[in-house]
Amino acid sequence: MTATIILTAAVQGFLIALGLVFKKAKNRHSNIYLSIIIFLYSLELVFSWGSITGYNNEIGRIPFWLLDSYLTIPPALWFFFRHNSEINFKFSPKHLFYFVPALIEILVSATAYFSDGKYLFFAKSAPWVWVAFTDWLPLLLTIVVLIFQAFKMVDIYKQFRQNSNQALRSHSLKLIVIFCLFWFLGIIWIAESLFHINLRGPFEGCTVIILFGLAYISFFNPSFFEIPRQYQNKKPDEFKNYDDEKEFAKLKGLFTKDTIFTRPKLSLKDLSEESNLPSRYISYLINTYTSSNFNDFINAFRVNEVLRKIPIEKNKTLLGIAMEAGFNSKSTFNQVFKQHTGKSPSEFLG
Repeated sequence: MTATIILTAAVQGFLIALGLVFKKAKNRHSNIYLSIIIFLYSLELVFSWGSITGYNNEIGRIPFWLLDSYLTIPPALWFFFRHNSEINFKFSPKHLFYFVPALIEILVSATAYFSDGKYLFFAKSAPWVWVAFTDWLPLLLTIVVLIFQAFKMVDIYKQFRQNSNQALRSHSLKLIVIFCLFWFLGIIWIAESLFHINLRGPFEGCTVIILFGLAYISFFNPSFFEIPRQYQNKKPDEFKNYDDEKEFAKLKGLFTKDTIFTRPKLSLKDLSEESNLPSRYISYLINTYTSSNFNDFINAFRVNEVLRKIPIEKNKTLLGIAMEAGFNSKSTFNQVFKQHTGKSPSEFLG
């Protein structure tokens, strides 16, 4: 029964890995790297099945384990996170070189297997070299990737806390959760490899749930890992000495406390003079913290002001309230109101 469950899980893994490779999506390269990890783990499941059933020791068996190189995990994991946290990151043929160590392991293992170990001479004289290359090095590189990614997660966590844009917050939260899940699997791997704690059963169960879960989500919801367009907005070097969080709070105070948005002809230059901040830096702050441009940022406050006044300013017309909120024409108000609420003013009131 156990062997059947393991084999069924492995087959599902192969199918979903194949599906991710050929699935058309904007984040296709991200799915490909995830499919590599799924494929490797599916091979591990088949190996477990072969150990239970005795297939691995049968004459004429297919040596599928030759393709199972742990050296593939670090680069696949590294590129998976980069594709999902750096909007300008693009796949390049040079990235294939990161998988060369895994290819070397596969070729050497295949040569040794089909020659009955004849050409794996160094494994006989210094077996620890091969163990270090195939077992210790992948674990070390995976830990390095996760540690390096931890620094990136700090920035992502700051974006999650500081940004009011729901799409950006959602994407940041997903990355943080996925990062924690991979660290969890990494800790189990460390416990097994370095401390020889037998956690194979829990490891297989947790990995099936985590990796296969991510794979199915990616397959059936292609936009799940899609990065919001303005997720990463590099800070200009000329403003590196500014405290972004402090300056944005000051900038936002001009809108929430001083209601500067009620000025019909408020411009970026006006806001720059009021806040004593460069216009370009203001644009950077608005883009980074709200994922919107200057006009959308102002209009959001104006629409919210209109919505706040509608139930309490019953003696005024809707257009009158809109003009007091800073809109300078009926057509602009109607257009902006529908853009922010999804309904026209008449539909909203009706």
